[in-house]
Amino acid sequence: MTELVESFQSKPTQTILQDITGLSSSLTPKLRRPVKLMAVSGEQTLAIASHNLNGIALEHLEFVQGYGKAAWSLPIDRVNHALAIAQKPDVILTTFSEVMTIRGSQQNLSEIRGTGADIRTINSPQDALKIAQENPSKQVVFFAVGYEDSVLSTAQTVGQAAAEGISNFSVYCNHMTLIPAIKAILDSPSIHIDGLICASEVASVIGLEPYRFFVESYRKPIIIADSSHQAILKATQTLLQQLVDGNAELKDQAQVPAEGDSEALQTICQVFEPREFYEWRGMGSVEFSGLRLRSEYVQFDAEVKFNLPKLKLADVQFAQCMTILTGVFQPCQCKIFGAGCSPKTPMGTYMTTEEGICAMHYKVFPFIAAISD
Repeated sequence: MTELVESFQSKPTQTILQDITGLSSSLTPKLRRPVKLMAVSGEQTLAIASHNLNGIALEHLEFVQGYGKAAWSLPIDRVNHALAIAQKPDVILTTFSEVMTIRGSQQNLSEIRGTGADIRTINSPQDALKIAQENPSKQVVFFAVGYEDSVLSTAQTVGQAAAEGISNFSVYCNHMTLIPAIKAILDSPSIHIDGLICASEVASVIGLEPYRFFVESYRKPIIIADSSHQAILKATQTLLQQLVDGNAELKDQAQVPAEGDSEALQTICQVFEPREFYEWRGMGSVEFSGLRLRSEYVQFDAEVKFNLPKLKLADVQFAQCMTILTGVFQPCQCKIFGAGCSPKTPMGTYMTTEEGICAMHYKVFPFIAAISD
């Protein structure tokens, strides 16, 4: 805490804060609303919340919560499928800890683990493969969730399983791709986002060209930055200066390789291919925003191995996550906020976790919580 206070009291940071206040206040008369910037990644979203960066220039600047962590956007039926797999006999389901509390229609993985399902939290897909090697009589499923920066380790693990003939290992693939998802935001007919801060972790894999396309096609300035609050403050200052100057440019604050990681991309493309559509909880289907295993690796595809039923679009017609994501609505303006969508019954992305903006708003409206309970 002492280090945090000192970082805000340092002269360079104070200068940036003053610039942010001055620049944002000069833009609001023209916009007739606060400047709205989006930090797309989960870690950046958490940094903004934990450091209360929305309080920098309260009347003039607002950070709109981006997609957050990939687990938040898992659609209800995909969680239901994972729950069904986990309750099959002789199955060990493995996944990351952040996935455990994401609810399906009725339950989450943490709850059914308490009733006897063999569900194990792991740190990497390699851990899942090791469990499969140690339990040859069990089917070990890796419930894979994450953005572009996490796909490589899954691809490498599937490749190793194929090379070593580990037939009791499979992947329930829910890897999502942020670039099509960002395009969905920018294509929205109503959008109140003035600039974007994008994660260096993803850019380091895919390179800068996709972001350059967004800047040139949609005239929205973009900064590539890491997830520290200092980096976010600097990115905010740069975005605001561009808006004041009437510019829209891509700035690589994190100095990632312009071409990305070609070796990693080659490995990923050997194992995975884009899905035509992937549903994001409360937001609907986004073209080419999900990945699946190529046919060459079908023996490791849990959707095929367990003959999972076709997904139903269970939540799209009610939740209004896209209007919140694009900065048009505040959470309490959603027609199902609190009643149809609450932490106990999360229909949308931002209610699946206490870190989501809707769950945060839910906590500060106790009368809504009382009604929904």
